[in-house]
Amino acid sequence: MLDVEVESSFYTWFSVLLLAAAALLTGLVALERKAAGDPLRIHWMLLAAVFLLLSADEACSVHEALSGRLTSGLGTSGAFHFAWIIPAGILSGLGLLAFIPFIRAFPPGLRALLLLSAALFLSGAIGMEMLAGAIGAASDEVLHSGRYRVLATLEEALEGGAVILYLAVVFEMRRRESPAITLRLG
Repeated sequence: MLDVEVESSFYTWFSVLLLAAAALLTGLVALERKAAGDPLRIHWMLLAAVFLLLSADEACSVHEALSGRLTSGLGTSGAFHFAWIIPAGILSGLGLLAFIPFIRAFPPGLRALLLLSAALFLSGAIGMEMLAGAIGAASDEVLHSGRYRVLATLEEALEGGAVILYLAVVFEMRRRESPAITLRLG
């Protein structure tokens, strides 16, 4: 139940909820920005949709199901054994370019933390998958090795930590912009 590599585990449930919370908070900000006539509301809406899709993917294992087909279709191996990382990397790079105005709208300190959260998430989601492919994740023996288990745990820790950091950044941004609308704890 605590294994991060098992899809029906406590961690998967936590991850689904964490990504759904990010989608919900981002969607709330998108609605606030829409009401204010902010031109970056589209970025917030798109980001909310991305988090919602990531949450659904975590719950339904969509990219794992597609990856096998993509891998066999492209004949990838080694670091690209999990072929889903190819389109994910391309989309992430294009997304970063499209989100430059969005990123620049954040105050410098929060901007750095926002970029750090994105870097941590992509390092976990794509980087650790590449390392797992490089050590031979196609082999059942490797999938049960300590080395692979460490990579899988690091992948999930980076992804989860990144989403928590993102949530903190957005909560802080909202607190700075409108202290009356944020919750007071303690």
